Order: sequence, then C-alpha cells, then structure tokens
Amino acid sequence: GRGLAVRSRLFLSTFAIDRSTDGERLSVMFLRDPDFLDPVSAVLVDSTSFADTVVAELGYDADKFVVQRNTVDVARRGRTDATGVGVALPLRVFWAGRFDLPKRLDVFAGVAAEARARRMPVEFHFYGLEVMGDPTLASTLASLERSGAVRHPPFSTFVDLPLDDYDAYVMRSEWEGIPLSVLEAMAAGVPVVAPLVGGVGEVLDETT
Repeated sequence: GRGLAVRSRLFLSTFAIDRSTDGERLSVMFLRDPDFLDPVSAVLVDSTSFADTVVAELGYDADKFVVQRNTVDVARRGRTDATGVGVALPLRVFWAGRFDLPKRLDVFAGVAAEARARRMPVEFHFYGLEVMGDPTLASTLASLERSGAVRHPPFSTFVDLPLDDYDAYVMRSEWEGIPLSVLEAMAAGVPVVAPLVGGVGEVLDETT
C-alpha cells in the first residue's frame, strides 16, 4: 500500500459485513494492521450505516469513508391502481435475486408457508438462480413448491421483470449495503417490504 501510494491514489470499496455458513462475521475490513488505511485516499461505501458500523466497532478514522450513493435509471411502471387487491384479487408479491446465503430465500419461503397455513389471499412469485451456493437451497425450494410459490426463470435486469403484474417486492436479505433492487423497485413505483439491514433504512421507511 505505501509503495503504491507514492505514485497512485488508492481507493477501496466495500459495503457490508458478511457471515460464513457457520455464523462467523466476515469483512475485508477485519484482521488488518492498525495503519491499514494510512496509504488509502478513501474507502467508498454506499451507506452511512456501514461506515458508522466499522468506525464504531473497528476504530477506523471516519474521515477515511466516503458515502457514494448509487442511482438507478428506471421508468415508472404503468400500473398505479390497486383497486380490489387483497379483496377480490389476491395480493401478488415477488422476490428476485440470486439463490445465495445472504439473500435468505429461506425466509421468503417461511413467509409463503405461513401465509398458506393462514389461508391468506397472497400469491408468491420468485426469480433467480443459484450463483455462489447455499447449503439449504434444496429444502428451501421444496418448501416454496409446497406453499404454491411460482418459480420463474432467471432475469437479466430488474426492469425486465413484469412489474405491472405485482403488488409488492419483498426483499429478505440478512445483510446488504443499499440494494439496487430496492432502489429499482421504488423508482418504478412498486411498494417494497424489506428488513432494516445495512443501509436499507436510509431510503426505505414507513412513508417512502
């Protein structure tokens, strides 16, 4: 780092604290020398929440972190009318992402199972593909099938999804920065249901 910094400005980018399958917290910001960031011009992050966490927990200098907000270019969807949804029509919700540990498709499956047990008028749809590996994926997919959730093929971009067909986007991640899918859904005018992990609460609240 010090040698490179003589002739170059160095930047790092990171956005979340992960965990391993056995529950250990993981981050590129862990297990470093005390002067690890001295030759670095800035650490680029997408949420204030992450910067605050590593400063408070690891003692890094807050001035080293620069919050770079992501933007999305998504047109508003055509559908705006929710008349009859949940009464004459079932509520149609969808999940979209990669089938990996942090995305917690298993939690979405649990929601679908509970809704089915309660005979709630809700349809569940999900899009995606296994990318990095989740040891519980087979049982999660079986649970979704039992609950009547509809599996769709993988998608190229979020805006390729039939957003007019759905009443809400459900994200169940265990850790995130500020997910692009949340920004894209909100930009398109799709209501979002998500846990307040990472920087989600910086864009999503009870009124927005």
